[in-house]
Order: sequence, then structure tokens, then C-alpha cells
Amino acid sequence: MHPQIHLPPHELHFFDKSKRFSLGRDWYEAQFAPAPGVRAVGEKTPDYLWSEGRGGEDHTPGIAARIHGLYPDLRLICVLRDPVSRAVSAARHLIQTGRVAPDTRLDDLLLGTKAALAAPHGVLEQGCYARHLEAYQAYFPVERMRLIFYEDELSVDPLRVLREVSAFLGVDDDYRFAHWRHRANEHTGSRLGLRLSYHVPLLRPWVRRLDRRWGRPYRPRVSEATLARLRTFYGPENVRLFDLLGRSAPSWQGG
Repeated sequence: MHPQIHLPPHELHFFDKSKRFSLGRDWYEAQFAPAPGVRAVGEKTPDYLWSEGRGGEDHTPGIAARIHGLYPDLRLICVLRDPVSRAVSAARHLIQTGRVAPDTRLDDLLLGTKAALAAPHGVLEQGCYARHLEAYQAYFPVERMRLIFYEDELSVDPLRVLREVSAFLGVDDDYRFAHWRHRANEHTGSRLGLRLSYHVPLLRPWVRRLDRRWGRPYRPRVSEATLARLRTFYGPENVRLFDLLGRSAPSWQGG
């Protein structure tokens, strides 16, 4: 929204996918067409945080090194969500985007018999934040990294965080964001729509249009037992993160 900042509308996946990276720097920079008055140019691709992970869909390790190799002086912004909530959301996303069958149980996908389907997407591993941030700290000084806790900072006082991020980027930090309450990327697919799209992919464009108008969004649920196991899994990881940063996120379920 900030008039002095330009971002392409979609995730570019340039540094995390080897085939996309092979297109070269000229291709990458051609994706940016800033308007007059823009002071900061950037992009948003959450998978960049998983720097050393080797995953599905051509996700290739060494992301921090590739970014630093081309742009050693850039600034990095990272919003860290409670890893339990993040893992559940990531598993749900696999179902909602048709990567796994729509009737797959979240419990099975997270820690059960279907976990092998989630592993190539880093559903659990991406929430081990300390090891990912350490990969970036090997290349970028702390002052060039702005780390934000989603639940304890961004959700509590979004306007303050927006002002701080604006100052961090060197743009007008007095800009009044008009639509900061807007929730982006809300899923609209119904359970029936997901089934049709998964089993008959050719119908997907029409199903999505119908779902946007009349569908009831499907949000698979996870059991309390699985949530408890996730909190146990991430507990030591969170301690390691808080020690690394010198601050904590009290609201995190595994903190």
C-alpha cells in the first residue's frame, strides 16, 4: 500500500527454486517496474526462510548464499508465526491447493500416516526458525534483518509495526495506511469444490469461480492431541530461537 514501496503482486520464487534461479539476474530484475517516487523495491516469498532445506517442487538449499551473492546490501523482513499454528496452516494449505487429497486428515498429514506427503514441503521443518535464521546471519548483519513476531507484535499493534518497518526501509514512516485491517489470501474453496478440482483438474478454473460466489470455505480441523504433540516438538526449537534473538513471544503455544 505504501506509495514509496514497490513489490510484484506474486511470489517470485527466484532464489529458492533452481530452475527459476537459472533464468538469471536480468529476468529477475525485469519483474520490477517501480513507479516514480518509489524508494524501496522488494518482493515477498516466504519459502526463502527455509534456506538450507531440500524439498519438493524444486526447492533447493543455499538460498541465503544466493541472495547475498547478488544483493549483499539488501534488507530482510521476516514475520515469525507461532510454529504450531504455522504447521497446521501449512498442512491445511496442501489440502486447499490440491497437493494432497482433500479428504486427508490433518492429524495424519502432520504427525501420522500421511506425514511423508508433507515432509517435502517442510511443513514441520520450516517452523524450526533458529536454524534458518542462523543461515542468514552467516551472511547478513543483524542490523539488516527486521524480525517480527506475528502474534505478539504485528497482531497486537499493526500500525506501530508498519511505522517501524517503513523506517527500517527508509521510506516515509508517517504514511497513513488506509486498509491495514484487510485480510489477504483468504481461502474460498469448498470441500466439494476441492474434491472436484483434485479428481478432475480440468474443472478447477470453473470450480474456483463458483466457490468464490457460493462456496462455503473448507477448513480441515486438527485434534487437540496433535496440537499437544506439536507443542512438545517445537518447545526446544522455540527456546533456541528466543536465545538467539534475546527476546521471546509469550503467546506462542510451544514457548
